[in-house]
Amino acid sequence: LRRTFPQLENSHFAQAMEEGKLLGCKKDFNQTKHFLEYNNGSLLKFGACPDDSYVLSYLSQEWDWIGFDELTTFTAKQFWYLLTRLRSTTGKKPYCCATCNPDPESFVAELIAWWIGDDGYPIQERDGVIRYFIRVGDELIWGDTPEDLTPEKLGIPAFDREGHKIDYMPMSFTFIHADIYDNPALLRKDPKYLANLLAQPTVDRERLLRGNW
Repeated sequence: LRRTFPQLENSHFAQAMEEGKLLGCKKDFNQTKHFLEYNNGSLLKFGACPDDSYVLSYLSQEWDWIGFDELTTFTAKQFWYLLTRLRSTTGKKPYCCATCNPDPESFVAELIAWWIGDDGYPIQERDGVIRYFIRVGDELIWGDTPEDLTPEKLGIPAFDREGHKIDYMPMSFTFIHADIYDNPALLRKDPKYLANLLAQPTVDRERLLRGNW
């Protein structure tokens, strides 16, 4: 997913066509319906979400995986609603991945706050540490383990009005820091890209080169 279809066209469709050729997919990338069909029958679909109401165009869909490119360009409403599409009857465990550049004004900054230090840089010893959360009301409650988030510990109802036990299954979450040096293939192909980042004004240089939130 990208925020707009032009962003997909500019950065993903050509790559999908090349990937299909490399993997020997039985069909070329469908540029009309925006999907790549693998030989095992699975589909990699490309979509956009230009505004909050557009999420309803994905109503009733089931996805094993969601990949957000530049999550900070999406709104919180779009992100949380699209996670409801993570449901599967295939037996696979659905999950979501997202990439982004630092943006302190985005909802993502609050979501990853535990992994970021007061100086704006990722805390090295927390990098990749998995935590868990559930939402109580409109607040996300975090724990280091699923056992930290039981109804008894949180003081929330364990049973519904009919007496059925409520399964408060926490969601897992982690943040992994990366910078330009984690992409050696890009640096080999375009060594001047690093110079472009170094040439940016202080705020953009700190965000795009050093990962400062």
